[in-house]
Amino acid sequence: SGEGEGEDEEEDEGSEEEGEEEEQLAWADVFPEGGEGENAEAEESQASKEVAEESDGSEAPAKEPRMKTNKKKAENFYTGANVKNKNRAKAALMKSLQGKKGRDGERRKSAIWRISSQRIRRVTDSYLQLLWYLCAQLTGSGHSDRGYDNQRLRLLFSPSPTSPPTMSITKVHARQIFDSRGNPTVEVDLYTSKGRFRAAVPSGASTGVHEAVELRDGDKANYVGKGVSKAVANVNDIIAPELIKSGLKVTQQKEIDDFLIKLDGTPNKGKLGANAILGVSIAVADAGAAEKGVPLYQHLADLAGVKPPFVLPTPCFNVINGARMRIGTETYHTLKKVISAKYGIDAVNVGDEGGFAPNVSGADESLELLVEAIKKAGYEGKIKIALDVASSEFYKDGKYDLDFKNPNSDPTKWISGKELADIYIGYTKKYPIISIEDPFDQDDWEAWSHFTKSTDIQIVGDDLTVTNPLRIKTAIEKKACNGLLLKVNQIGTISESIQAAQLAQSDGWGVMISHRSGETENTFIADLAVALGVGEIKTGAPARSERVAKYNQILRIEEELGSNASYAGDKGFSAGLTAPAILKK
Repeated sequence: SGEGEGEDEEEDEGSEEEGEEEEQLAWADVFPEGGEGENAEAEESQASKEVAEESDGSEAPAKEPRMKTNKKKAENFYTGANVKNKNRAKAALMKSLQGKKGRDGERRKSAIWRISSQRIRRVTDSYLQLLWYLCAQLTGSGHSDRGYDNQRLRLLFSPSPTSPPTMSITKVHARQIFDSRGNPTVEVDLYTSKGRFRAAVPSGASTGVHEAVELRDGDKANYVGKGVSKAVANVNDIIAPELIKSGLKVTQQKEIDDFLIKLDGTPNKGKLGANAILGVSIAVADAGAAEKGVPLYQHLADLAGVKPPFVLPTPCFNVINGARMRIGTETYHTLKKVISAKYGIDAVNVGDEGGFAPNVSGADESLELLVEAIKKAGYEGKIKIALDVASSEFYKDGKYDLDFKNPNSDPTKWISGKELADIYIGYTKKYPIISIEDPFDQDDWEAWSHFTKSTDIQIVGDDLTVTNPLRIKTAIEKKACNGLLLKVNQIGTISESIQAAQLAQSDGWGVMISHRSGETENTFIADLAVALGVGEIKTGAPARSERVAKYNQILRIEEELGSNASYAGDKGFSAGLTAPAILKK
């Protein structure tokens, strides 16, 4: 075989030019519209004659005609007998023909030789379909041990065939961009045959100690140590090549997330960084939706096993929980007028999340402002209030320092968890409060459990649970809260976020999808809120484009779904031991 191999290689190199015309044969030319036609038998006879000529040693014509008739002619064209043995690499394929005799076997043999090494190197999606068809010819007219089914092939090769799906990831690239606070964050571009899919990662201002690691550079000379070049490099140099090499498809969200977790190899994603991993995970989800040809919320719902009809979430505008977007927005602007009239124009400058920060003396004064704004907007009874206390920020030595802004606060005035709980209960009796987030420190389990059993409102764990299934399980066991704040960057993958939501709902908790203080224009969490049907979303005030972008996406989804969606209202909120009504349907 050594002599033959050398000859084959030389002949193959010399044949590249003569194959150029055949390379131009488009897929539409191979299988144009039309059936087999009345001349099928004549064409079959002609093909047989060509095979006989080959067996007699006759020379093949220099060039073949381009056939633009029907499927049968195209088949005869590619099973003719005028192309000689060209490439030793095809010898392995010939083994499958051993034992085949007669005209049919010869025609199949010549079909294989027609695929030159040059064509293989320059193969396109159209030629991939042609290869599938030729392989099918090796196996006869029925099923085969090679896995080809001609019934499926007939479906694939309809009169107007489309290219086969290529769900593989072809490229992943990360870069450093800026979030809404001007801090660096990670952006990831992921490429498939469908195009480019982009994801940007948010970051928190007050972060729980149990959150997955947000990898920062720590170089004070660059962005005050907040650069993310290490996380970007981890995507480009580690995640990208390994993920592409894995061959995983973008529709395999769970498998890809598990692959990323294993690649990191730490319990808190401290090696690669949750910000690096999450960017890839979100981009994969977006690409998966495109591959399936469905909206992102539908794809995410499929991943979570959620069936229609979909539920549109109740928006939580910063500290205002509105029953509708218009109502919440009108109240927000009314509040702006109330604050401006009382504290001056400087008091209506907005913070990171679009909320106002007037110089009030305490929580009571803030709540009174909200109640006044609700009344003046004409929505008394229709709007409720939710609080995000972030108590871990003023927890000191087992006590709570309510004067924490004063560097010289008196330690003798710090209060216990039970005393703080009594203050909250007083607020719930005086104001229309239906939800309190992080009322206690992230590790003050005793205070959490005491308060949850003492009230009939929603108690939400953020720093307590950090979207981590293990922390959620502990909170369920201790009956520490009845609501979960879900932040995808706290855990680092979409699959784990879905798992966290499902675990919380299994115990009758409410679930609120949330933004972070350092946000981007990415609207992923809007689709996630609709997909999971949790009924609550918190993504800032109706101001600042990175906040409004999420609300606008919900409006688009609402328009798209029409009557196929319902509005959650207050049905997504838990109340003491009462599970959200949304879970009872």
